[in-house]
Amino acid sequence: MVSLSVLRSQQPQSDKPISHVTVLWGKLSAIKPSRPFMTPNKRIFLILGFGAFFVTLELLGFRSLNQGMDRLANGLESVLRPVGAAAEAASALSKLVRSLPASQGFQWNWHDWEELSADQTLRKSNVPKQDKHLIAAAIASQLRPNMSELEIESEDQLRKSALDTRIKLIDLNHDGVPEVVAQGVVNCSPTGNCPFWIFRRTRRGYKSLVEEYGQTFTIQKTSTNGFRDIVVSMHGSATESGLTDYRFDGDVYRETGCYNASWTVLEGENLRELKEPRIAPCTTAR
Repeated sequence: MVSLSVLRSQQPQSDKPISHVTVLWGKLSAIKPSRPFMTPNKRIFLILGFGAFFVTLELLGFRSLNQGMDRLANGLESVLRPVGAAAEAASALSKLVRSLPASQGFQWNWHDWEELSADQTLRKSNVPKQDKHLIAAAIASQLRPNMSELEIESEDQLRKSALDTRIKLIDLNHDGVPEVVAQGVVNCSPTGNCPFWIFRRTRRGYKSLVEEYGQTFTIQKTSTNGFRDIVVSMHGSATESGLTDYRFDGDVYRETGCYNASWTVLEGENLRELKEPRIAPCTTAR
C-alpha cells in the first residue's frame, strides 16, 4: 500500500484548488503495482472509505466556516448598529442646524440706523388730516394705560403727547401703503431711549405691529414674510448698545434675537476703539 507522503509528492501542482477526493481517486487509479496486492473489490472499498473520510472532513470544515461567518456577521451588526444610530443622530443634528431661525446668522446694518428728530413730529407732518387723526388715536391708545405714571392728566394732554410723537412713513412690505414708524417723546430715559412703535394701516385705523423701547432703529436689508426686518438699539453707554432683532410673523413683529454691540475692545490695560462693532448674543435677559 502506498503511503500518504508518496501520494502528496505525486500530487500535480495547479493554480486551482483540487478536491481531496479527486486527488485520491486519481492517485489510487494510477497505482500499478508489480504484483497484485488486493482484489478489485477491496480496492474499490478502500477508495470509497478514503473518499467518505475526506468528504466528512470537508463538511466539518464548511460547518465551522458557516459558524465563523455567523459570528462575524453578528459582530459586524453590533458594531454597525451604533454607527447607524450615530449617523441618524448626525443627520438629525444637521437638520436642526439648518432649521434654526435666520437670526442665528444675525448681521446688523448699523450704517443704516436712524433716530428721528424733533422736526419729524406727527403734528408737523404732511400726513392727510384723516390719517393724522387715526395715527394720533393709535399712539394715544399705547400711552393711555400709563397716563398716571407719565403724568398725563387729561385726554387733551394725551392727544398733545401723541401729536408730538416723532414719525416717519416707510413702506415696509412694498404694497404701496406706508407703515408708520414712531418714536415717543414721553417716558424717555436720560440716555435717550424712548418708546418705539410701528403701526400698519387697516380698515379700522392703525394697528400696532411692534412696541419697544430704544434710541435708534434700523430697517434691515433682509425681509421675513414680506416685511423688512427691524433692529431696535437701546443706548447703554458711549461704547455699548443692546440690539433687539424683530421679524414679521405674518401678523405682527416678533423678537427673534437679542445681541450686544460693543465699539471698544480691551487689550491689556488699554481700550481700543473699533471701526466696526463687535456683535455677541445676550448672555442675560434685558
